[in-house]
Amino acid sequence: MAIILCPECGKEISDKVKTCPSCGYPLRASRIKAHLSPQKIVAAVAAVAVIGSVGYIAHSNNATASEEQFLEEVQSLSVSMLGTAADAEEVCNLTQQVWSDCIFENFSMDTIKYTTENGDGIHYHDDFNDALIQLFSDEEYTAKVSGIQREQSDISVEMERIDIPSKEMQPFYDLLSEEYDIFLDFASFATNATGTLESYSEKFRQLDENFMGAYNKLDSKLDARESLTNE
Repeated sequence: MAIILCPECGKEISDKVKTCPSCGYPLRASRIKAHLSPQKIVAAVAAVAVIGSVGYIAHSNNATASEEQFLEEVQSLSVSMLGTAADAEEVCNLTQQVWSDCIFENFSMDTIKYTTENGDGIHYHDDFNDALIQLFSDEEYTAKVSGIQREQSDISVEMERIDIPSKEMQPFYDLLSEEYDIFLDFASFATNATGTLESYSEKFRQLDENFMGAYNKLDSKLDARESLTNE
């Protein structure tokens, strides 16, 4: 601690006090003004502004990088779901065709090994369930179903890991979640045929349309974002 003279009353006072005990003169403000000239004050403010700008730009760049990475993950997951949904559609189409061809005894090279006894193409199964059992035990069919289940599991793991970097990205995640929910229903439906031919066909049609609608909504929003970024 040093002893100084008050600039107002001339009394000896400590350099640590904020105001003069004798006259109340604001010493700290006086010392600040004495040590910082107007030029120094302007320079200091400018420096703070520059530092703040650099920090903002760095933060903005980091945020942009995180958002772009997030959007890449969203698009990748959406396309993965589209691929698996295409496999599910193929399985459902074959199931529906075998079911129908057996009931109505329609000849088709794609289904005769399931719909007819011993695949002879002549004697159709009396019970369509026998045709479906033949289909569900087919090696190629079961491999396709296993692939759908495996891909569904992988996509579910990736959905759990995805992180939303900002509020601006929430709508993209919401659309991805909508697609994902329908995707889960579609994949489950494809690997577990139930109901009547009519109800199965209607459910298949609805899931197929709903999934493509959800996929296209997200795809359009991603395209719009990319176009805006490139302007």
